[in-house]
Amino acid sequence: VPDDPIWGPAFGDPVLARDNSSGRIYMATQSHPAYSGGRSKIRILVSTDDGNTFSSLGVIGSDVQETCDVPSITVDNTGSTAQGQGTIYVAFTQRSLPSQLRSDRIRLYRSINQGASFQFLGAFAADDDPN
Repeated sequence: VPDDPIWGPAFGDPVLARDNSSGRIYMATQSHPAYSGGRSKIRILVSTDDGNTFSSLGVIGSDVQETCDVPSITVDNTGSTAQGQGTIYVAFTQRSLPSQLRSDRIRLYRSINQGASFQFLGAFAADDDPN
């Protein structure tokens, strides 16, 4: 995984998702905390050669003051662009600082343009119980 001139090297928790229509493989991984104010953010990378090489698309979570941890990524492969084919979804845990009396939160983002930009969809308490 290439280093990013702004966000530094990939740090950990890499996860992959494949767009079956375009063949692109997307990776979400933590950025190195030393390059992001002491707290990890989520780097998004893409491969167009079956995972042989990856290039950086950018970082999500830069608006979060806490550490971004444990990313998940998926691509909508329903087969119809009208239904969201190719939409990338990324979720990660926003870790509360020890000095704060808040619970961890799950943050959700999506991209409808092959990772060129991501839209924040919402944040949910990690302990939310829908029942």
